[in-house]
Amino acid sequence: MSTVDVEKLLKSEDPHDLAHLWDLYRQRLVLAETLRETEGSSVPGDLIRRGAALEFLDRMNDEPVVSALDALHALRRIDELEKHARWRVILDAREQGVSWDEVADVAGVVSADASTGDSGADIRAWYAVRVAAEARSGRIDGPLTTRAYAALDDAETTESQSQPGGEPAAGDGPAGGQSAESVVDQPPDREAEA
Repeated sequence: MSTVDVEKLLKSEDPHDLAHLWDLYRQRLVLAETLRETEGSSVPGDLIRRGAALEFLDRMNDEPVVSALDALHALRRIDELEKHARWRVILDAREQGVSWDEVADVAGVVSADASTGDSGADIRAWYAVRVAAEARSGRIDGPLTTRAYAALDDAETTESQSQPGGEPAAGDGPAGGQSAESVVDQPPDREAEA
């Protein structure tokens, strides 16, 4: 594999290709750290770790060296693909009758507004902004757009949630006065990230 292959993989729509680049970077990073930690040591365990790291590094000679910048690019592309997949899975869950609170709970979303604790509303707002962005970009249209906006409706909602042109209604925007642009590329807070 060559540098050209790295550039090609960075443009891939397959998250496995992008994850491979991240893995190559991460593996070399761990091996370099092991070599630094064991350099000059005569402790038998360190000698074994160093030998194993050198052997593993030698087997990686046929793989490209992924720069830190390329690894960061791969992580960004994985995140983009996950965002696209996330709203589609939420759509499927909503069509199966799953509530916004259940979606938020399973996704590990915690409310950005501690006073209300309404993580269901937070994930719903994120979904509305994400769907609007997908519709604006042309990645979705027609029946899928209709389904995506219909998933916003629930028992507490009595009026249509979308307006002509594929934009969410005013009540479907992000919570806490954030702009749509600031929320589109960021999923709601997750407990694991808190």
